[in-house]
Amino acid sequence: MNMKRKTYTNFGQRLFLSQLYLDKLLDMTDLVLTGYLAIGDRELNGIYMLIKSYLQSMLDFPEFDSVKRDLLLLLPDDLISDLQEKNIVWEHDRILVEKCLAQIEKEYILVGSPKFSLSEDDKEIFDYINNLLKKRRENKKHSNKKFVDYLKEEKKKVDLINDSFDDNKLTIHITSDSGIWRIERGKKLQYSIKGNRRKIIDFLSNKKLSGKELSELLLRKKNAEFIGKEISNINKIFLKKMQIEKSQDKKRKLIISLPTGGYALNKEEYDISFH
Repeated sequence: MNMKRKTYTNFGQRLFLSQLYLDKLLDMTDLVLTGYLAIGDRELNGIYMLIKSYLQSMLDFPEFDSVKRDLLLLLPDDLISDLQEKNIVWEHDRILVEKCLAQIEKEYILVGSPKFSLSEDDKEIFDYINNLLKKRRENKKHSNKKFVDYLKEEKKKVDLINDSFDDNKLTIHITSDSGIWRIERGKKLQYSIKGNRRKIIDFLSNKKLSGKELSELLLRKKNAEFIGKEISNINKIFLKKMQIEKSQDKKRKLIISLPTGGYALNKEEYDISFH
């Protein structure tokens, strides 16, 4: 890219170019300092510093001394160092930079909004910036997505740990791959329930059923005694695998017998989540 540029003396042309340069400086600064992550980029920083110097030369006349001074204070010195600190103040400073841009645009309108063709050097510079911004935006989009995915996973871990400290209910997860499990102080406790016993859990997932009804669904014949024994074994293994205190064995069975008859999942003691 050719860095040599001609000198501009026309007042309107300098205002015209100042707007374009400041727009690109905003684009580059937004890319680096906004979003979940502030990520430095030496190539982007190099062109940022160059365009910033071009803008200063365009505004080098008495009418814009105050605007030039404000922009020097508000625009980051660079886009590579102390990014976290710059990220904090940029949302506020950007508003003030836009006010400076508005002043330049106002002056440009007052001189008749003259149109100018970009020099070949400037066309090359803007093409270079646009292509670089496009690539870096894709990179940042990918980085932000990875960061968001990481936060979601961390949140799940925290939620599961918090669940295990619930004074009223224990959270129980039932999944197709892991069976029955819960988190106890950051440790996963698991009961890999399968076969007919797993089917009993699934049948009871959203309704109560009698022993006969369960045996008909499971065995295609009435055998309430068999169902009673299976449920007793499920509860016994569940309490052991989930490390439920023995003093709470009776009230914290996974499957309870209802006073009105039949069986149901114990949703008074457990927050049961099927995945």
